[in-house]
Amino acid sequence: ELLIAGFVLVMSVITIQNYNSHSFMFDELYTLSFVSKKISFADMMHIFMTDEVTNPPLYNIILYFWYRIVPAKEAWLLLPNLIFFIIALFFLGALIKSVSGKIEYTLLIMMIAWVNHNTFNFMLYYLRSYSLAFMLSAMTLYLYYKADKSDKISDCVKLGIVMTCVALTHYYGIFLVSAFGIYTFLQIILKKKSWKHLVAYLIAGSVTGIYLLIATAHRTKSLSSFWGNTPDFNSILDVLHVYFVDKDVVVVFALVLIGSVVAQIFSSNDSLDFTEKNLWRICFVSSIFVISVVFIYGRYINPEGSIFINKYFLVIYPEVLILFVLSIDFILKTIDTCFVSKIHISDEIKKSLRDIECIGICIIYLLLQFRWNIVGRMENVFELPPKNRSMAEYILSNSSDSTALLVYRDHGSQWDVVHYPVDGFREFYLGDRSNDIEIIDEISDAKKYDKICLWYTMFTIYETYDREKNKVAEHVLKDMSGFHFVEAYPDAGLLIFEKN
Repeated sequence: ELLIAGFVLVMSVITIQNYNSHSFMFDELYTLSFVSKKISFADMMHIFMTDEVTNPPLYNIILYFWYRIVPAKEAWLLLPNLIFFIIALFFLGALIKSVSGKIEYTLLIMMIAWVNHNTFNFMLYYLRSYSLAFMLSAMTLYLYYKADKSDKISDCVKLGIVMTCVALTHYYGIFLVSAFGIYTFLQIILKKKSWKHLVAYLIAGSVTGIYLLIATAHRTKSLSSFWGNTPDFNSILDVLHVYFVDKDVVVVFALVLIGSVVAQIFSSNDSLDFTEKNLWRICFVSSIFVISVVFIYGRYINPEGSIFINKYFLVIYPEVLILFVLSIDFILKTIDTCFVSKIHISDEIKKSLRDIECIGICIIYLLLQFRWNIVGRMENVFELPPKNRSMAEYILSNSSDSTALLVYRDHGSQWDVVHYPVDGFREFYLGDRSNDIEIIDEISDAKKYDKICLWYTMFTIYETYDREKNKVAEHVLKDMSGFHFVEAYPDAGLLIFEKN
């Protein structure tokens, strides 16, 4: 327990220290505009019922109130993400300890989840809903297991409330709840569960259904197209890389998964508890269900509107983590039953062997990750240049009536809601001086100014400017005819042009 507490403390300090050097990127400016201090709560909800109907609102509701009680600094706004993440890990730790009886597995879960640069990228250093979805998904698993054990309607109600929250945090949460619901219904039909377990899904389904009906009725954005790529079978492997970072670890995960299936087939009924097996199955079924639904939709039903986005699958990360650790536990228990228990040694030595097995697995996992230079990768996350903060400092120090900031949109880009990130940038980074800067999003408006600071966004960075060659893309120079390129500030995401 002390080792786990020490690990959480050290990783939390590392995370918070690097919050101070973080700068919100273009995507996060959307979030800032949604929770702006200039708009009312009703106005924010209206946005999520119209323009931003593709994202459920719960994370932004929490952030809306948090933003009004803390200083307007990146570290303070990202702090809830860290809190959600730690809570999720403790729920997963409590769950795996209850199921397996081994606290060492809690440390393994924390290592897998935290010693992962994708975790830092998407859950701890990203002002979006993934950390909250991760926490709620972990709580869903924990309460599902608790309701499974107790068979109490009060636990089913708690599960229903948390399921509603995960569905209102991310749309993948709806797929996750659907998977749990289908699995539970089949168990009720097979008389392995009582009908009272449906209460959870009636709560989640009714509240989420009402929200979806209202949102789709008032939406102003088409749901037939989205920015995700059409997935292929390699895309599924890419999802596993999000969870386990590198190919070798993904191979280990696959082998462990297969081994656990074999262990369940050949193990005696006494060696593996029913609720333990049931938890493994719901994790397996829900993970496969969510990946399959999103894959089939993006591949065959609506390729133009594919929502197969790797980071979105962090919603089912708790299920994958528990699946992985339980699979290891099944294998070790089967080995223990078939071999270790038959060796004539004392029970104390047998217990010590089991503890060594768990600790050894933790060490092996860490060695696998460090072999792929996980520290170096996390340092790359920490050392990302503070683009938008640097950009604000530059344009504020070079502001004049003849200078404008141009939000550059690459050819083919259709951003009907480009004003959202601009509004977020104005409020958070320009503050009281936001009126000192002219911000335009049409190249035709650039002719009115002598100097243009071209803001190339995250969507066009690779097509717009070659940092190594200090070369601007030809189509950008063509768009900026009448101006000549002066210099670039890559760390600020700016290209400076002056009128010929």
